[in-house]
Amino acid sequence: MIARWIATRRAATGAEIHPIDLSACRDWSLADGRIRHRLGAFFSVIAVEYDDGQRPARSFPLIDQPEIGILGFCVTRQEGRIHWLLQAKAEPGAVGAVQVGPTVQATRSNYMRRHGGKATLYLEHFLSPDGTSPLGLAQSEQGTRFLGKYNNNATVLLDHSILPDHPNWRWFDADDLRSALVQDFLINTDARSTIVSGNWSLLRADAPLFRGDSALVASSLRAALFASMAEPSQPAVSRAIGRLDAARRAHRAVLRQIAVDALPGWKSPSDSLAMGVGAGIACFRVMIRGREVETWDQPFLTAAREHKARLVLADCNGIKCALLRLSAEPGFREGVQYGPTTQTDIPLAPSLADIAETMPDAPILSTRQSDEGGRFMKVVTDYTLHDLGDSRLGRDLCALPDIVAVPLSALAQLCATSGVTTNELRSAVSLLLALG
Repeated sequence: MIARWIATRRAATGAEIHPIDLSACRDWSLADGRIRHRLGAFFSVIAVEYDDGQRPARSFPLIDQPEIGILGFCVTRQEGRIHWLLQAKAEPGAVGAVQVGPTVQATRSNYMRRHGGKATLYLEHFLSPDGTSPLGLAQSEQGTRFLGKYNNNATVLLDHSILPDHPNWRWFDADDLRSALVQDFLINTDARSTIVSGNWSLLRADAPLFRGDSALVASSLRAALFASMAEPSQPAVSRAIGRLDAARRAHRAVLRQIAVDALPGWKSPSDSLAMGVGAGIACFRVMIRGREVETWDQPFLTAAREHKARLVLADCNGIKCALLRLSAEPGFREGVQYGPTTQTDIPLAPSLADIAETMPDAPILSTRQSDEGGRFMKVVTDYTLHDLGDSRLGRDLCALPDIVAVPLSALAQLCATSGVTTNELRSAVSLLLALG
């Protein structure tokens, strides 16, 4: 149902996206070593040199957007069912141009109407009573591509149903949303982050998570996941936070801003950037019907290839656990957060990289996702979920210093804590919730 709706919205949107030179990018220019908008609003593209003390220093572009945006879902209970108000969100960098986003998905510049366009619908549900500050839990964007960027993730339970007055918004049953989490290029990154940061039980009305019917996996695995959700969470949460705090204290990375045109591979102010590490910058002219502003130019970050992020489950002392990796990334204010077990766009410790090479290729579930379509141009990650059970490989992974094993009850609490889990981990966890 959701896929059919999104197909109709893609057809209605008629997105047109064309590459242009930086010199032709209206309202944007290279000034003071960064690519910036003439108003000083929205975001800038900067360049940094990052030295983590573990490998040679690396230089790459980052999005500098210090303002905190709003990602929020309206949810309601009606006649014993749970319904979510989904938005068909058009973003130029998303595969297909339109994917499911939260009810509200807006940067501060956009919802404050710095673009001079239309007002953000349903914004009032995600602001404080005086309308001055956003509600929700501050969660990070991708730490390898944003500098200190966080969004407030909020799920608001309404006591009534809103009648959408625009075809880009529609109510769907929680079961429909949960099953859509496994489909490629359908649920966007911001929606996945908001769902995972909130109350997981809102994804199923007729039974506890992992108790109702599902055709995705064997009943034995679902029973193990249900038992893991029932585990006392506090001991594992305390252990995980302790490990994270220790990693942050030991973190000695140095981040230094450099001029964009000093990046290796920079050609000229009118060319796109081609870098050996696979990250780049390119400008595009965009026309999307139905947006607050329908035509604009902007720079995007690009990638040379598709990446993969794996979340691995394993049995630890008879409990099904998720294996989280301590991930030091240049864009995190905290320096370190928990990421998925492995991730190909981040250098892994040699011991983890060696074990990852032996991991079975066949996942339980997988989905391909174009991450952050508002700032990245078709940057695709293949998110996969694996179960190693009570295997030697699983035990070897659990013993690594960069890995922390937690039951699902603790994972839910960590995901609902600001600044603890990476955007990539939350996207991978959304696959796990599809099994609910």
